[in-house]
Amino acid sequence: ISNIDSSFFVNFIFYKFLFLYYNTYLLFYSFYMQIQYVLTYVLDESKENVLCLIKKSGPSFLIGKINVPGGKIEPKESLQSACSRELFEETGLSIDSKKWINFETYISEKFILYKFCSKVPKTELDKAYTKEKEIIFVDSIKNLRERNAQSPNDFNDDFWFDIHKIEKFY
Repeated sequence: ISNIDSSFFVNFIFYKFLFLYYNTYLLFYSFYMQIQYVLTYVLDESKENVLCLIKKSGPSFLIGKINVPGGKIEPKESLQSACSRELFEETGLSIDSKKWINFETYISEKFILYKFCSKVPKTELDKAYTKEKEIIFVDSIKNLRERNAQSPNDFNDDFWFDIHKIEKFY
């Protein structure tokens, strides 16, 4: 009987370990293998104006919607480097990767979305130009909020941010 008990105990421990290992693997896989994106909110020094764009190509849920520069994070790329790369690719503006501040992170089952902000002089915002198939413009946060109240479907769902979250960093 003690032989049977010890065999049961060994099997129980083995399968418990296997179960824990498997669940840990799934947790790791689901978190680290999700697609990761960055959105870049570039404000002027007054924090009244933000750089926006309207995509003409890409995922259908983004086409024609007001958004900010952003995209997928490349393998082995830091979040801040992804911000600088995406901003440059989409607008021609260069911001040092050390100047990005993460102010919000959204985690879903399918992706992780990191929202970063940086501020530059208004004259720099005005230098943005279209490098891809997009319309680029600078608008005041006040105007964008009013437009959102009138036509919420004009905006990408992930666009909105609480300006107070950004203000605490500056």
